[in-house]
Amino acid sequence: MLLSLDGLHPPSRAVRVAFSAGWATRTDGPCAEAKEAVGGYWLLEVKSTEEAVEWAARCPGQDGDRREVRQLQDVADLPPEMLSPVSPERRKVAPQFPQ
Repeated sequence: MLLSLDGLHPPSRAVRVAFSAGWATRTDGPCAEAKEAVGGYWLLEVKSTEEAVEWAARCPGQDGDRREVRQLQDVADLPPEMLSPVSPERRKVAPQFPQ
């Protein structure tokens, strides 16, 4: 069932990539804090949403914790324009991300 689980560094150490008019721009953190942020994930292989919800209910948690159940997106779910290559001239992203 369990394929992967990992914690994520806080938004203060994030790098954001935003898109506008076909261009990608990079902003190094600290990023503005959101009211809610993803702190980690569990990747499960299940047969249905109901089974995923059952597993989420078994995950350890404290009062106030929440679990959000989502399906992985497949290439078939993407619109055709997302699959066409972007020329290097159209990219505005700095070549290196912080380590």
